Amino acid sequence: MQANRSIIQFQSSLTYVQNGFCKPVGNPNYGRQHLGYAPAGAMDLFAHSTANLLLKNPREFPTLEFTIDPVIRFDKKCFFTLTGARYGSVLLHPDANREKPMQIQNGQIYLAATGARLAFFDKIQGFRTYLGIRPAESVDEDLRRRRRVGINTLFDWCDSDGRIRIVEGPEYHHLDDKEAFTRSFWKITYDFSDMGFRMSGYNNLPRVLLDTMISQAVADGTIQLAPGGPIVLLKNRQTVGGYPRIYNVISADVDLLAQYAPGQLIRFRKIDLDSARNILHRKRESLSRSVQD
Repeated sequence: MQANRSIIQFQSSLTYVQNGFCKPVGNPNYGRQHLGYAPAGAMDLFAHSTANLLLKNPREFPTLEFTIDPVIRFDKKCFFTLTGARYGSVLLHPDANREKPMQIQNGQIYLAATGARLAFFDKIQGFRTYLGIRPAESVDEDLRRRRRVGINTLFDWCDSDGRIRIVEGPEYHHLDDKEAFTRSFWKITYDFSDMGFRMSGYNNLPRVLLDTMISQAVADGTIQLAPGGPIVLLKNRQTVGGYPRIYNVISADVDLLAQYAPGQLIRFRKIDLDSARNILHRKRESLSRSVQD
């Protein structure tokens, strides 16, 4: 993640980003885990993909992922959209004409003039935001009429109680209390990065009745039970681990993990593999109908 007080170039000189914590991201790169490289990619692939669908960009186009509010300057005329975390206020300042700033909404397309600046204030929901852009000269003005569908429709595949859904991991059957993990809330600690985060609980930690184990393969969303508390692995994880893998976050919900921040509470719901597959299918259907012209 690019450090604060830096300036980075994004999308062939279309955009410069000052301050904030941000990086260009794309789709996962599979096929290298045997070499020690996780697929990685956008932490919230659903938000990343939605931005490119809105702009009619190819799937492989990068978006800009950020957690701490940057100031973005558009050095060429382009269309842009924002997805992911939501703010109380996002303002587009058209510097060239000294016009009044425009209020920007998530999931809509806007046209930025050369020299315009984008500023963010008061994050109200989520953790990671995505900026997608497309050169204005390559598309028709009608692109601005495209909108993302309503939140209720877009996320109808999510758990109705806001829980993260999990399935049994390889070492699940070695747990001494198989209901302890889903019984109460967990708190995300500040031991946190794009590799994963550690959680602390309000009750006694579950125990694994297993003396030793050899390091084994892990995946996005693997939940390892370490001595200091459970660890949830994210997109930039390692490829093997030596702690018991008691659960795995279902594929559909791994993107949701990207919108949790340190200090937040999180709760889990155990489901079976057939339910997990059905949820993933519903999520893919939601993405395919996520845009309205």
